[in-house]
Amino acid sequence: MKLKNITSKILLLFIVMVAMGACRKDDSKLDYGLSKIYMPQSFNTGKSVYSVPGFASNSSPTSANYQLDTIAKKINVLLGAALSGTNTGAFSVDIAVNTDTVQKLLASGAYGTDYMLMPASVYRLPSKLEVPASGSASFSLSLDIQQLIQNRDVFSGKHLLLAVKIANPSKYELDVAKSTTIIDYVFSDKLIGYPVINGASEYNFSGGERVTIYGANLQKVSRISFKGSSAPLPIRFISADSIGITLPTPDAGFIRSALDIINPTAPVSTSFEFVNLNNTVPIFTEGYAPGYEAAWWAPITPSTDVSKRGQTSLKISYNDFAVGGIANYGPGFVFNADYKYLTFWVKGDGNDHTIYLSGSGRITDYGNTDRSTPILVPKNVWTYVKLPLNTLNLWSKGNSFQLLGWIVPENGAQLLYFDDVLFVK
Repeated sequence: MKLKNITSKILLLFIVMVAMGACRKDDSKLDYGLSKIYMPQSFNTGKSVYSVPGFASNSSPTSANYQLDTIAKKINVLLGAALSGTNTGAFSVDIAVNTDTVQKLLASGAYGTDYMLMPASVYRLPSKLEVPASGSASFSLSLDIQQLIQNRDVFSGKHLLLAVKIANPSKYELDVAKSTTIIDYVFSDKLIGYPVINGASEYNFSGGERVTIYGANLQKVSRISFKGSSAPLPIRFISADSIGITLPTPDAGFIRSALDIINPTAPVSTSFEFVNLNNTVPIFTEGYAPGYEAAWWAPITPSTDVSKRGQTSLKISYNDFAVGGIANYGPGFVFNADYKYLTFWVKGDGNDHTIYLSGSGRITDYGNTDRSTPILVPKNVWTYVKLPLNTLNLWSKGNSFQLLGWIVPENGAQLLYFDDVLFVK
């Protein structure tokens, strides 16, 4: 009897095992075991995010984890899916984003205030990836350079986060822990090749001046012209951070203009303008203009010690809260609605200074108490200052005034140089 019971139990166990095996095979045609589908980038950096720019071993000709397409104006971030283990065979996975993952991380305070969710307008993704029998394939998260540029003020200095996941494999199992990659795109003007223009060595010209433009990402600039002009300006040299140009003799009607700068990423226009000296009212250039002279509070004199243009600048030696400037005791500084700016160059001594504009036609009388227009003067360099006349109230007491100057509200001796003091149309 015991032998019969044992035999029955063994037979029952065998039937159950066969049934389980059949059920497992019918349950799925997936190949289980050690092989699972994962995203290599989900742990490529050893951190919780996949930083771009970064490195991607041999998946890119440059070993970078992105490719820049200047023709299509895209940044293609390299991603992919692969099969672990010893199994081989083709399969497919769906590709999607998971905004909830990023929003929860941001809400938790896991990242700083310089992190944000990447807007949907910035990127494009394929919806599906077909993987060949080799067991691995790549795809790209495509970032739109034009969208990045249009939102440059918002994105500058930011980390744009996006969670990209693979799902619904047609075969094999998904390694859930490694099925999502959080991309951290660090916004960079350099990465998108956007030309940044910071300034120029000179802004006033009459023809023939050799000017250097300073900035970043300038090496691919192909053309420079005055804004709206079809005539290119001669380029003397180009480097990543500077461009040398020669300014032509301006037409009689030329007043002032910004520059249009063309490169493969995007055209840009300068925030600064070049001014035709022949259409300005000079107050001091190589000396005092006719009718102008020193306003004697602080010692002031034309000097050949240093100059921005030509040979001469206006040297003012300050001492203990002094004001120095320029006077016109004849008709004075006469109001003219055609003129829009007061411009000048100023060079400091061995210390940084904050100086203040003063004028006898302003609400506050000419002298040491006027603090309404601060001007920062870095030490030992020439600084260009352009002040809109409609903000200065120089003619608040009438159509003419006699004194225009600069205050240095500091104890001790200070030495400043001024050059090309102009009223500009």
